[in-house]
Amino acid sequence: MLADGIVVRRVGEFVGRRGELRTLTRVLRGEQAGTQTGVVIHGMGGGGKSTLAAQLVAGIGERAGLVVSLAGRVAVDQILYAIAGRLASWCFAHNLSDTDIRRRLSDGDG
Repeated sequence: MLADGIVVRRVGEFVGRRGELRTLTRVLRGEQAGTQTGVVIHGMGGGGKSTLAAQLVAGIGERAGLVVSLAGRVAVDQILYAIAGRLASWCFAHNLSDTDIRRRLSDGDG
């Protein structure tokens, strides 16, 4: 699920960052905003971002929705293209019509 080369602890070996995990879980479950939302986890290497992300996705399960993982130095455009590409594959897999907003967003027409 995460990009190649990303090292994470196994789920269950998670140490620390419990507060962040609880906050991100609430946000992704819509308990704060009441709408569908997403999160971006970023920062310098070695801080446990990948392990936090893996634990978050494992805890939420199918409700995690679209997960995009990038490694190394990335620009904002790269992140947006990766999200659009992942959304496009999801739309194709779910056979969404051309008029569906998610399909239009993945094509850059939203």
